[in-house]
Amino acid sequence: MFTISKGLRCAAIIKSSEGMLPVLKDYVQAAAQRKEQDEAVRKYETFKDVPLRYQLLEVLPGQSMATTKLKYLLACRKHHPEVGGDPEMFLRISLAYQDCMKDFGIETVDNKIVNLGNFQSCDHEMKNYLEARSRITSYIPLSTLDDHINQLEGVHGRLGMELSKKLSDHSDDAFWLLEDIEKVVEATGIKTVKLSVLEDGTLKINPLNAPALEGATTHLLGNNPPAAQSTASNPSTVAKGEMSAASETEVSLEDLACLNAKHNVQKRQDVAGLASRVATGVMNNTKEKFQVRFEALVAATIAFNLGFLILAYIDAYVRAKHEEDARPQVKEHITTDTMLPWWGNDSEYEAQVKRIFVDEWRKARSSSRRVQVFQDGVSRESLSSTEKEALDVNIFEVTAERLLKMRQHAEEQNGRQ
Repeated sequence: MFTISKGLRCAAIIKSSEGMLPVLKDYVQAAAQRKEQDEAVRKYETFKDVPLRYQLLEVLPGQSMATTKLKYLLACRKHHPEVGGDPEMFLRISLAYQDCMKDFGIETVDNKIVNLGNFQSCDHEMKNYLEARSRITSYIPLSTLDDHINQLEGVHGRLGMELSKKLSDHSDDAFWLLEDIEKVVEATGIKTVKLSVLEDGTLKINPLNAPALEGATTHLLGNNPPAAQSTASNPSTVAKGEMSAASETEVSLEDLACLNAKHNVQKRQDVAGLASRVATGVMNNTKEKFQVRFEALVAATIAFNLGFLILAYIDAYVRAKHEEDARPQVKEHITTDTMLPWWGNDSEYEAQVKRIFVDEWRKARSSSRRVQVFQDGVSRESLSSTEKEALDVNIFEVTAERLLKMRQHAEEQNGRQ
């Protein structure tokens, strides 16, 4: 039986256990962090002596092509931009996959993917691979991943991280900045422009080894104070030279292509571009994507049906108003009870309804009369002889009275004529 002492004891236990919840949460968090650290140490010990392309995909040299493809798809699940990953990291794992495919004889030659044969399988395939490779005259890089990283680091070293981020940011400001650079390149015909960072943080675009263009375009770089923004909003003031340049650097179209390559992975014509497109297609065919598409389809179907019903009701209402205006004498007969939402309430429909009603009423009346006659016959046969004679006399009197009235009515009509 529950008593006050037991209730106080339970309250004390609950109060003492409240302080254990933060300790339990800290323990679980610490265990998770320890597990992540152990996993990072294990990966480092496993892949510390292998090239970078294997480290990014977390595969070892000599593993099968199927394992390499699986590891690439798993890496895309973590670093794909559509799931919140870094576009630069997605580009690097795609280039790493392209370099790993070289081990299986898959190369990109003149923007075309060719299979030269798996030279790791046997000596015969090795001979065929070397013969096919010797017939290729175009340049094939040993590692597109290393070339991209070296080129990107060189651009970052010359431009700086802030300006590089400004030029490669996937935003409206970066779009307008790149468009202005392309306009200057088209106007001068030189594929390199000079970017001047003024003292107030404004970015100015000028052609290389040429006088400044009239009304040179300026952009804000980074977070600028209000005074700097007001100065940058007046390009003519900057063009007159009242503000000196804090730094100047040269930017070529190749630098811009290197900085923005992470946004154009799926447009590439090499193995990396093909792999990125396949990975995107695989991600779009997951259960989560299917559930989202199914829910969107159901919502669209419901919205379409509701819209169709609303339009049908509006159409029926408009048709009814038109009939009311055209035939005021039948306005009281036109009700929503007899309106069909598909083609409205018109005169033809009204006449058809009346015709059907009259036919059904006649059928019902004939049927009821037959039933009444049958019932009357059954009742007459069940009477006695005296009752039958009294009923016959009554019928004769009623019939004679009706015939007399009919004769008088006929004589009155003939007298009037």
